[in-house]
Amino acid sequence: MKGWLKAALILLVLLAGGVWFWKSRAASSKKAAGVKWQTVAVKRGTLEATVGATGTVRTSQSAVVAWQVSGIVKDVLVSEGDHVAVDQTLAELREDSWPQALLSARTSLLSAQKQLDDLQRNAQLQYAQALEKLANAREQLKTAEWRYNNIVRYWDAEKAQKEYDKWHGIVISLQRQLNSPTTPPQMKALLRAQLESAKIQEQVAKNNLNPSEEDKAKATADYELAKAQVAYWQQQADLLKDGPPVDEVALLKAQIAAAQATLDLARLKAPFDGVVTKVMVKPGDLVAPGKAAFRIDKMDALFVDVPISEVNINDVHKGQKATLILDAATNRTYHGVVDDVDFVGTQTPTGIDFTVTVRLTDADELVKPGMTAAVTIATVHKKDVLLVPNRAIRTQHGQTVVYVLPQGATSPHPVPITLGAMGESYSEVLKGDLHEGDLVVLNPPTQAFNFFGGK
Repeated sequence: MKGWLKAALILLVLLAGGVWFWKSRAASSKKAAGVKWQTVAVKRGTLEATVGATGTVRTSQSAVVAWQVSGIVKDVLVSEGDHVAVDQTLAELREDSWPQALLSARTSLLSAQKQLDDLQRNAQLQYAQALEKLANAREQLKTAEWRYNNIVRYWDAEKAQKEYDKWHGIVISLQRQLNSPTTPPQMKALLRAQLESAKIQEQVAKNNLNPSEEDKAKATADYELAKAQVAYWQQQADLLKDGPPVDEVALLKAQIAAAQATLDLARLKAPFDGVVTKVMVKPGDLVAPGKAAFRIDKMDALFVDVPISEVNINDVHKGQKATLILDAATNRTYHGVVDDVDFVGTQTPTGIDFTVTVRLTDADELVKPGMTAAVTIATVHKKDVLLVPNRAIRTQHGQTVVYVLPQGATSPHPVPITLGAMGESYSEVLKGDLHEGDLVVLNPPTQAFNFFGGK
């Protein structure tokens, strides 16, 4: 009895489940038949994919120029809006308000400059003296070499005799002219000088007629000494021709540069070519180190830096076009181009962002540094591609699908697809059994209906 009752209960449960299943399926089919599907036809067209973010307009280069010493401002030489060149003086301090460091630097500068001038002047004088010594040494070398050649290297008795006879004849001839009553008195002074020179040469030639070993040794020593003297003074001239010693000059120039750098702290100069966009100092102001005085901006180009998520950064490249809308000029759309993309991302509260720099290409007088700009970068531009609305795309069992409603059918069915580029409203279809003109459902069925439903 108990076994029969148990079997009857099981049969009753199965029967009830079957009835529920039949009714549920019937209800689902009825509901599906009554659903008003929202569809759109698949089409071919142009896909524009963009990424966007908000940033602040800036110049290509900007700097705040601040005082580095204390003092009282003497003159402010520029105004806001002035164009300035690099190293142009912007303002300077009164000399009577200079701190001790600047006064000491001026003394050091004058002292080092005088030492350098003296060093260079002495080097010029020493060079001239070296050249003079070198010239004398070369003359002495000629004489020593001539004697060395005549009594050592190339000595010849016959040649020596001829040399002596020549000079002896010259001496006799000059004596006769000097003693002749027909010689004009004004000529005798010249003849005496020539006679004295000829006698010296005659004596040298006489000594060379039969030189002793001692004469030969002396001639050799004189010749070697003369060569050494020429080499020494040549070396000295070479060392001095380019000025004083390089290390001494370098030391003094370094002292001068250091002193000048300290003195330059008494005035502010433009760090680069640009425009004075802010003046924060007036004549008579008492300033201290770190006190900001001017802002300089290089206005040759305007840029906007925007943060782009790591999800989209690989779609952004240099040269891509961008559009910009400014809060201060809402009725205008400006254009730009991607100028730079950071290689390294930065951690933010929402994830990893990369800074992308966009350069404005048509900025006008309405665009000013510091303004807020909404930037949209066109990352993809494809023509004649198969497009589906992003609203129709779903993921089913890990696969991307769209639901297609065939002609005359009451229920859609999923079609697996592979997507390419994705735009704001449409995405590109690369693969899948999907064709131009197919109707895709914008309000696809739930997963439960997908499992039980059919045509």
